[in-house]
Amino acid sequence: MEINLILGDAIKEIKNINKKVDCIIADVPQGITCNSWDIPFNLEKLWQSIEMITEENAPIILMSNQPYTSILISSNIKNYKYSWYWQKVRGRGYLNVKRQPLRDIEEICVFYKKQCFYSPQMVKGKENHGIGKARDNYSNQGTTYKKHKKIFTKGDMKYPKQLLEFKEPHPPIYSTQKPVELLEYLLKTYTKEGDTVLDFCMGSGTTGVACKNLNRNFIGIDKSETAFKIAQLRLKED
Repeated sequence: MEINLILGDAIKEIKNINKKVDCIIADVPQGITCNSWDIPFNLEKLWQSIEMITEENAPIILMSNQPYTSILISSNIKNYKYSWYWQKVRGRGYLNVKRQPLRDIEEICVFYKKQCFYSPQMVKGKENHGIGKARDNYSNQGTTYKKHKKIFTKGDMKYPKQLLEFKEPHPPIYSTQKPVELLEYLLKTYTKEGDTVLDFCMGSGTTGVACKNLNRNFIGIDKSETAFKIAQLRLKED
């Protein structure tokens, strides 16, 4: 397993990566704070850089919030496939609590050109009953869909839905820190052991910690010296 941390501008440093990566996961800046690092990318240049280091079936997983999410998706609508929704335990936006609901959802947008590796993380639920069981005989009805395939499971294991619930780190060691469990979930879903994962906005290095836990190679980039030092400490070899 290799861990490579890079201090620098994301787009410039991505161009210096001399191999293909299997997956990209990043929490992109959205311009919603006064922090010096929170400046949105030139998305056209970002996608051009990403294309240089990914195969067509590499999943590109970008975290965002509205209204920036709409801008992000529109920047590559052709390759946008779907979103997950991370539900946080604590809401945000207390200054506007009398004018709008607290915000407890962060969107996780998934892009790829060709079908990527996907290993759904099954969850335990109620056992299937009567009408919920897959039928052996089924047919195509109408013109909307092609022939139906049998994908249902018997028993109490269910396919995942879009809503993901993970507690935020408390207290956090960095302002945009994500839970390790969330990143591990995404890595298990979209990568295999030995794959190389890039996070070009690594912040405190949570994606790297998850990669280390799950035996994935990691390349992390960040232009904040503060974040870079935190990531170095978290990913320091034992």
